Amino acid sequence: MCAISLDFALFAEMFLQRRSAFNADSLQLGVCGDDGAFTTFNTRTGLAQNRFVPSSHLSASCSCLAWKPKSPFKETPSKEKTTSRKRKTSTSSGNGDFNEDTSGFVALGTGLGTVIAYDVTSGAAKEQKIHSASVNDIAWHLSEPNVIYSVSDDGTIGKWNSKARGQSSTFTPEAKKAKLYSLSMHPSGNSILVGTMAKVLWIDVDTKAILRTFNAHKGQVSILKVFTMESEVFFASAGSNERDLSLSIWPLKAEESEQSQPVVMLDTNEIIGSVNISDQGPNLIGCVTESGIFHCFELDLAKKKVQKPKATIRISTEKDKQGHVVPIPIMSCHINNGKIQLAHGTYAKPAFESLEYEVLNKENCLIRSVNTEPIAKDFGVKHVVGDVSGTTVLAPGVSMTVEHQRKRKASLSEKTEELPMLERLRLLSKADEDTSTPPRTDSLLQLLMQVMHCVPEVNSGPLSLDYRVSQS
Repeated sequence: MCAISLDFALFAEMFLQRRSAFNADSLQLGVCGDDGAFTTFNTRTGLAQNRFVPSSHLSASCSCLAWKPKSPFKETPSKEKTTSRKRKTSTSSGNGDFNEDTSGFVALGTGLGTVIAYDVTSGAAKEQKIHSASVNDIAWHLSEPNVIYSVSDDGTIGKWNSKARGQSSTFTPEAKKAKLYSLSMHPSGNSILVGTMAKVLWIDVDTKAILRTFNAHKGQVSILKVFTMESEVFFASAGSNERDLSLSIWPLKAEESEQSQPVVMLDTNEIIGSVNISDQGPNLIGCVTESGIFHCFELDLAKKKVQKPKATIRISTEKDKQGHVVPIPIMSCHINNGKIQLAHGTYAKPAFESLEYEVLNKENCLIRSVNTEPIAKDFGVKHVVGDVSGTTVLAPGVSMTVEHQRKRKASLSEKTEELPMLERLRLLSKADEDTSTPPRTDSLLQLLMQVMHCVPEVNSGPLSLDYRVSQS
């Protein structure tokens, strides 16, 4: 494959940072693909482990995801929970039994405003329609292990208890509805941070009152991460404006006079796609830019305000015969105890790197190859399909009912043998004149052609208007 075609194949992967993430122990990578399916990969073997297809994957794909963090306390399972843990479901009917292991839970947001709680271990999934527009970010409650918060383009904050059917609610943080882009939970679980246009709102989850407003960035606040360092709480924020190319670190204090400006700004010189902060070991912050470059910062509050990355990692292919080198985008990162985990390549077949921070240079370039061949199905992958009750499924071949098939089989073969020769010839000539054929679904192209040739039956509305314009 030439450099131009390979570059085109990887172009779509450069914006997957917000739809891919490692779990808490970095043993699994979750990816929301363009086909609407959610897939988990084993970071040690590189093979796919689970594949979940939501019922709305054709109309709207997953827009964001969040792995459930490790619980600060270990629950003692009751007899009822122990019994339900033994029952493993392979289909997602919306009322499956959840495994109590928090490491296998992931929350998904869709473009239709639906929030899905998926148990990777058992294959059970529950979904709830919460918003009227796309879900932009999602987060688990830290002290209530079944509560999920979400923000959307409709300007509301959603709260849903995934174990209590139908218990979801929304509220608007400000009087004037504005799109909400990012979300992060406070370690205490009593408040959340929400990113809007140029502002960060600190909101009490019980009273729904705004505790403080931070004038953070010039455009959309697309990234928010709350973390603890030296017994103090901070949050990192980043925007999606071309003039806002840094990660800002703020102290999270309720007093307005405490800090009106960020204490540190981490310069990436590019729009940031995802951020990961180390929980153990050195105070490392990893940033993946939208072009797929990884920057690692060693946060030091005592140093100057604007800090440069200590290490930068790029991944590219080898030179081809024409001397072209194609960059391979990094999708996601995870840092813990001085070890850096990277996922790169394509969402259908990502590759993984495990690096030690201490051995990295300031500039690092890894030479890797990209597998662009059709991907065979991995053995042992658990496929889970969402609830499709009441949905018409089209399969390759002639789309007709069983009764129609029986009629066609008996129309000319059996009955014509009992008729005279002249009558048989007359029937055969009529069969040749009949050019009407039933709809076919042999390929995706055939389905698209059927949709393009479909004439709207309504006399008003945007569909018929477009049709009349095209005919004129």
